[in-house]
Amino acid sequence: MSAPVIARAQADLDAGRLWKARDRLSGALRTSPHDAEILELLGETYWRMGDHPAAARYWILTGHSGPEAKTARLAFEERTGRSLRAQLAELPARLPLDAYPDAAQGQLALFAAAAESEGWTWPRQAPDPMTIDAVAPFAAGARVLGRLIGGLRPGHRSPDG
Repeated sequence: MSAPVIARAQADLDAGRLWKARDRLSGALRTSPHDAEILELLGETYWRMGDHPAAARYWILTGHSGPEAKTARLAFEERTGRSLRAQLAELPARLPLDAYPDAAQGQLALFAAAAESEGWTWPRQAPDPMTIDAVAPFAAGARVLGRLIGGLRPGHRSPDG
């Protein structure tokens, strides 16, 4: 799945279209949130863009190491004020931890244990997009919006009177 996206994103990077690579990889991450290649290249893209804290957000989920990862991690901690809750809120982890690459498992387990010791759960699982709890707020908003738009049309009477 990720091979064509990775190839196109790499071509964008090679051509200097960093923003295009970022957008392409961010879009792919929505459907493959645990794909190590996408996470890794998205981290590299943010690194090249000079957004080191954003690079760390993705590299932490891959276990990326080395001098760049260390610099990115320090920038990430500086941005989040070294607060565990703020750091975890910044990470795009929304799946069970074992869905992420093996190289990241140790760090992610430490994060989860630290969160649990403070009395909360991490990562927060994304709701199933098809559950009624996830859809209900949008349905109610759509009804309100429909009434507002309908009320703007000349000669239209609202069902409310």
